[in-house]
Amino acid sequence: MHAVVRLYYGTGGRDLLAFIAANKPQIETMMSGVSGFESYAISPAGGFTITVCADEKASETVTELARKWIADNARHIKAEPPKVLGGPIAWTLARA
Repeated sequence: MHAVVRLYYGTGGRDLLAFIAANKPQIETMMSGVSGFESYAISPAGGFTITVCADEKASETVTELARKWIADNARHIKAEPPKVLGGPIAWTLARA
């Protein structure tokens, strides 16, 4: 498993996250088509997103698709690029 966390700052960052959240059907279709995609979480109020994939290759594919989607659909929002953190997941804990 591999995770990517994107941290967005400032008004533009929160505006971008709100725009992404408002377009859930498009985002869901785009990401669910990636082999190895596991989950995506977004927190406009907290200023972050979390993507979990089966491996780094899938994470990179999702990241590139997201970058392209933002360039094509959210050009009108002036936001700084996010700080991106990523790496292998050692283990997860979830309610059964």
